[in-house]
Amino acid sequence: MTVYYIKSVKWTKHKETNPSGEDIWWGPNNSGYTKDITQAGIYTEEQVIDHRKHHGQNVSEIVPIDVQPWSDETIQMNKFHLSKQKELIEHWNQKLDEAQKLVKHAKENVNSYQESVKQLNMELKIQEMLKNN
Repeated sequence: MTVYYIKSVKWTKHKETNPSGEDIWWGPNNSGYTKDITQAGIYTEEQVIDHRKHHGQNVSEIVPIDVQPWSDETIQMNKFHLSKQKELIEHWNQKLDEAQKLVKHAKENVNSYQESVKQLNMELKIQEMLKNN
């Protein structure tokens, strides 16, 4: 089975946004562009034909990938693992936010406690002064 990457000739050659001239690839499901080939979309022959009909012949370069039957499964699994990594990152970012809120709350409690101690010390000094007079 042959599948394809789609390289954007237009954006690869675009000097303002890509001064180094790196290859720019179409993302999965026509979802934008990427310089990272591992994030590039993988397209079937039918999708490539539709792409050419819609965008014309000169805006992109079709790059075939000869994939063994097991490779498609590997690609899907890699995408699955990538999505799980994103979920884990979101989870730990949420936990970090929660921890930062707890630290902020603890600091507020410490500040409140310190103010209470200052006030009590002041009251003790006043009582001591009144007692001595």
